Amino acid sequence: MKVYNTTRLAFQTAPVSLSRWKTVTAAFDQALADLHGFEQEFLEPARRAYQAVRDKWPGDYQPREGTLAQIQIEKASAVFEPVRARHAALAGIVDDAADDMLATPAPSIAAMAIKLRVAVEGECRGRRSAEENLRLLLADAQRLSGESTG
Repeated sequence: MKVYNTTRLAFQTAPVSLSRWKTVTAAFDQALADLHGFEQEFLEPARRAYQAVRDKWPGDYQPREGTLAQIQIEKASAVFEPVRARHAALAGIVDDAADDMLATPAPSIAAMAIKLRVAVEGECRGRRSAEENLRLLLADAQRLSGESTG
C-alpha cells in the first residue's frame, strides 16, 4: 500500500471562507483583465513599433555609435523598455493573485474547478512549484470529499 505525504500547510487548516474566496478570485480576475488590457492597448503596439525599427537591420547587426541605425534603435528601445517593464510588473501581480487564490481553500467543487483551470491552462506562472500547487489542490479534494487527511 502506497503511503502519501499528508503534511498540511498552515493555511490549509483555516476554515473555508466564501467571502475570502470571492475576494481572491475577484482580485485574480481583475489582475488578469488588467494584464490582458495592457497587452492589447500598449504592449502589442509598442512591440510592433519596436520590431518595425529593428527589422530594418539584420538581427545580429551592431550599429556604430552615432549612426542613423543606432539612434533609431535606441529611440525605439527607450519607448519599448518601460512598456515591457510595466508588463512584467502586471504579470507579477497576476502571479501573486493566482498564488493567493490557489492557497485559499476552495469552498466548493466548482471553486476547485476554477483553481484547476487556472493551474492547467497556465494563465500564470505563480511563485510555487507545480508540486506545491498539486498539494493545495489535493487538500481541497480531500476536504470537499470528506476524506480524512491524517
